[in-house]
Amino acid sequence: QDAASSTPSPASHGEPREVLEQISNLVAGDAGEDSPEFHYNLGRAFMNRREYAPAADEFQKAAEGAANKLECYQSLITCCRELGQYDRARQAVEHAVKLDSLTEAERLGFTYELGLVYKAQGDRKQALKIFKKIFERDKNFKSVAREIRELS
Repeated sequence: QDAASSTPSPASHGEPREVLEQISNLVAGDAGEDSPEFHYNLGRAFMNRREYAPAADEFQKAAEGAANKLECYQSLITCCRELGQYDRARQAVEHAVKLDSLTEAERLGFTYELGLVYKAQGDRKQALKIFKKIFERDKNFKSVAREIRELS
């Protein structure tokens, strides 16, 4: 690729972050490509690179219209927890548990995520309360018993 070209090729030596940002900027100007699925996939690409801030923004956009809202919210919560954006993570949990299509296990999964958010925030008392509530409903759910032992 010559230096005068403004479009990087996949083989160029540009930073992957720059490529992802360029893709995001290109799509922002093309409403036909601005789909929830695109934002979800771009979010996954950022998340795989542990770039949680742009990933969270992409998952937020995707969740508004995606068919896979559950995965969008799960990923958004993880990103927000990694970023220390605990209020935003709790808001995502609140939106997720309102989804009509959730199974009991999925609802418990989001409740578990809420416990992890409180734990990450340092609110051990609230995290323990949430994990105990999950334990009452399903003693074998994920590592809830370990979380309770750790926080007790």
